Amino acid sequence: MWAFATSPHGLGLSSESFWCLRTTEYQALRRAYEAPLKRWAFEQATFHNANFETKGAPWVPDDFLGQGNRQERIAQAARDKAETDLLNFELGRIQQGKTTSVPFWALKDWDGTVSEDKRKVLVPEMRPQYDKPQDEMLAMAKRFLGDNRYEAREKVTNAG
Repeated sequence: MWAFATSPHGLGLSSESFWCLRTTEYQALRRAYEAPLKRWAFEQATFHNANFETKGAPWVPDDFLGQGNRQERIAQAARDKAETDLLNFELGRIQQGKTTSVPFWALKDWDGTVSEDKRKVLVPEMRPQYDKPQDEMLAMAKRFLGDNRYEAREKVTNAG
């Protein structure tokens, strides 16, 4: 702290002036010193983002102040892009009707009944809920979600 405050490349204070400062005063001087640097770094990041290839990770001011880890952000951007591509591929398969990874009950045209062959696959403790009438299922949903939350959802459904 003292070295930065008394350095001619830092705040340029005398030793006596530094030791008379309160912490808040020192922090205010440091922020005033760093403001033009941050503004310069922001301008550089904007210029680089507008004119150069970002490799999936935009430049940020920290890259020009020696504080950012650009290589890690590029690697993370590549991982994120790969995951997004995979999810888009799966979504495309679902939209084309190839629903092998989608459970039968999530399909758009499911009428709420379970065929006998699919009923055998279900977990035994889950079977009874598919045999209950719809009113009992609604009562279970109300208990699970809470009456107020379910009634609001029911109003929206009935209004549409």
